[in-house]
Amino acid sequence: MSLANVPSLEGQVVTVSGLVSAKPIGYGSYSEVAIQDADGYGLILEGAPSDFSAIGPGARVEARGAVSTRAGLPVMRVSRIDVLSQDVAPEPKTTDPDELHSLKSMGVLVSSSGRVVDRGESSLGQYLLIGDVKKPLRVLLPASAGAAGLDRFEIGDRVKATGIASQSNRSFQLVLAGDSGVVRTGKKWLIAPEWSAALLAFLSFLLALWWLRERRTSGQRNMMRTFYALGEDVIAIASPADILQRLAAVLPHALKVSGVHLYIYNRAAKVLDRVGTGADASPVAVAAEAPEGSLPLGASACFRNQAMLTIPNTRTSPFFPDGRPGRTPGSIMFVPMLAEQEVLGVLELYDWKPDHEFKLDERVSTQHLANQIGIALRLAEEKTVREQLFRSEKLAAVGQLISGIATELRAPLDSISTLAEQIVTGSVARWEDFDTISAEAHKASDIVTRLVSFMQPERGEAKRIELNALLGRLCEFRRQEWESRGIEVKTLLSPTPIHVLGSEGQLERVFLDLLVQAEHALAEAGEKRLIVATSTLAQRALVEIEYTSGGAKGAWTGLASANLAEHVDGVSRGIVRSHGGELRMTRNAQGDCRLEIELPAAPAWAAETGGAVRAFTCLVVEPDNTAREDLVRMLTQRGCRVIPATSGEAASELVQRLRFDIVFCSVRLPGLNWIEFSESVRSETGAFVLLTEGFDFELSRGLLSAESHLLTKPVIEPELDQVLAAVESRLVTAESRVLVMRPPAKKAAGLNN
Repeated sequence: MSLANVPSLEGQVVTVSGLVSAKPIGYGSYSEVAIQDADGYGLILEGAPSDFSAIGPGARVEARGAVSTRAGLPVMRVSRIDVLSQDVAPEPKTTDPDELHSLKSMGVLVSSSGRVVDRGESSLGQYLLIGDVKKPLRVLLPASAGAAGLDRFEIGDRVKATGIASQSNRSFQLVLAGDSGVVRTGKKWLIAPEWSAALLAFLSFLLALWWLRERRTSGQRNMMRTFYALGEDVIAIASPADILQRLAAVLPHALKVSGVHLYIYNRAAKVLDRVGTGADASPVAVAAEAPEGSLPLGASACFRNQAMLTIPNTRTSPFFPDGRPGRTPGSIMFVPMLAEQEVLGVLELYDWKPDHEFKLDERVSTQHLANQIGIALRLAEEKTVREQLFRSEKLAAVGQLISGIATELRAPLDSISTLAEQIVTGSVARWEDFDTISAEAHKASDIVTRLVSFMQPERGEAKRIELNALLGRLCEFRRQEWESRGIEVKTLLSPTPIHVLGSEGQLERVFLDLLVQAEHALAEAGEKRLIVATSTLAQRALVEIEYTSGGAKGAWTGLASANLAEHVDGVSRGIVRSHGGELRMTRNAQGDCRLEIELPAAPAWAAETGGAVRAFTCLVVEPDNTAREDLVRMLTQRGCRVIPATSGEAASELVQRLRFDIVFCSVRLPGLNWIEFSESVRSETGAFVLLTEGFDFELSRGLLSAESHLLTKPVIEPELDQVLAAVESRLVTAESRVLVMRPPAKKAAGLNN
C-alpha cells in the first residue's frame, strides 16, 4: 500500500512497508519511527520504545497497525513490525522552511536552512524558530533526543536542521533525532537584517542630503573664490575697458549668464555711458534722469534709486524695450556700483533666455563685486588727481627755486654791468675792475651751473657721499643770499666725516630745496635764525635744518610754512625714501620748526671700494609694506637703485619698460602668482630672487641655478650680501666671457686688400 493513502484510512488496520529514514525518537512512554517509500511519501509509526529497539536508519520494515492521529499528525499505531532487510538510509530532502508548512512532506526526512528568529522550551523539549519572522518553522529537539540541547544557538545565527517533517496542533515542525541534527552555518547579525536595511536606507538618505548640500556648498565656495579673485584683479585695473574685459571673461561662466555690460556715470553730461569693447564698441548713453512724467530705463532706475534691479522676464517688464541696439535680453539684473555712498555707475548682467532667477547668494556676491568696481574707479580718479597735484607741486617748487636763483643772479650781473659801463664811457680802467668782473662772472656761471644740475636728472651710479662737505658747499653757496635777507646762520657739522651711499645730485637738490623753502618761511619770522647740523646715531646719518617760526608755539602758520609742509610730503620725501631714508617735519620745545633728514650710513664694505661701487637696478615685488620697506632700505644702503611694486601685474609692466639686474619676488602675490611672474620676466632680467617665509628643500632644489636664488624672510644682511656677491660674480664672469669671445679688429691694410 502506498504511504500517500494511509492518512485517509483513519481507524482501519493496515499493513505498510518502507525504509526507516532516522533512528527512533522517544517521547517518554512511546516512540516514533519515520518510514518513507520509493515515491518520497512518509509515515510516522508509533509504538512502545521496545518495539523499535532493534530498528535503525536504512532498515526496510513491514508494519501492521491501526491508522490514527496525534495532535493532528496522521500516525500508525504499530501492533507488529518486522525487519525485512538492511539498506542504505535515504538522503534528506533539501527544502525551504516555507515549503514545510504543508502535509505533503509529513514523515519525510528533510533538511532546511534559515536564520534563528527565536528559541524556547516546551513540555516536549527545546525548540528553535527559523525562517520568516511572521511564519517561522519550529525545529524541535525532544528531551530524550540529546544532552547538549539547543542553548548553544543564539537568535540571529544561521542554522541547517535535518529531521522529520511533522505536525503538532496544526503547527508544522521539524523533529530532530538528536542534537547533531542542527548545525550553525553562520554567526548572528550584529544588527537585525530588517534594522540593517532600515539603517542603510536612512544612511543613504542622509548621504544623499549631504551630497546635495556639499554640492551646493562647493558651488557657493567656488563662486565666492571666483568673485574674491575677480575683485582683487579689478582693484588693480585702472581702465574701465580692461575691467569690462576681465568681467566678461569670468562672470558668464560663474553666474551662467550670457554677457556683461558696464555703465559709467558722466558727471558733465549727466548720462550713463556704456563701456564698449570688441564687437560691441558702439557708443550707448542712457540718461541718468528720466524726463518728467516718463518711466526711467532699467539702468537709470538702478542708478537713481541706488538699489539692485532684477528683471526675470523683460517681455513683461515696463522698463523694456529700452532702446538698446540689437537683440533684447530675456532676463537682466542691474547692480549699482557704490563707493563711499556715491553711485559711480551700473553693472549689468543679462541672459538671452527669459525666466533666469538670480539666487540670493549670487545677488549678494555681485553687489560686493560691483562695489569693488566702484572703489577701483574711485581710486583711478584719485590717482589721476594726485598725479596732477604732484606735477603742479613740482612746477611750483621749480618756480620758487628759479625765483630765488634769479634774485641771486641779479647782484653779480648788476656789478658786471656797472663796471662794463664805466670802461665803455672812458673812465680809467683798473686791473682790479677786470678781476672783479671775472669773479662776478664766475659766480653767475656757478649759479647757473647749479640751476642746470638741479633741473637735469642724474644718470651716474650710486657713490659714497660725505654729507658734511656737501652741506658745507651748499651753505657757502647760499651765504650771500642769507646775509642780504638778514638771516643768522649757524652750522653745527659733525667733526667726523659722515658718509652715505646714493646720488649726490639728488641729495644736493633735496638739501638745497629745503634750505630755499626755509628761507621763504623765515621771511615771516621776526627773529631770523637758521641752524644746519649733522650727526650719526646707530648707523644712521641725521641732518637737521632748524629755523625760527613767526607763528604761535605748536601751530603751523603762514603761507610759506604751509608750502614747506606740502613740499616735504612731495618731491623731497620721495627722493629721500628712494635712498632708504625718512624726512620728518617737527617743532622743538621753543616752537621752532625742524626738518630732520635721516639716511642710512654707508656700510664698511663700501668704504673699501674707495669711491663708486657697482649699483644694481633692483625690482622688489612684495605686498607686505614692512618687508618691502626693510628690503628697499638694505638694498639702498648697498648702493642699489630700487623700484618697489606690490603685485605681479604691476611688476610685469615695469619689466617691459626698464632693464633690471635683480628681481626680488615674494612667494605670496595677489593675482598673478610668483611662478607665472618668474616665467614671464626671467628672460628679461639678470637674476631672480624668491623671498619665502621658511626654508623649503624641494623649492630650493627647483631654484638651484645661476640665475635664481632663495632668501628667507625676514631678510638678514649677511644672506643678502651673499646673494648680491653671487649675482655680481656671475655678471663679471659673463662680461669677461663676452670680452674674450669678441673677435679682434682688422687692420686698415687688410681692409684695403
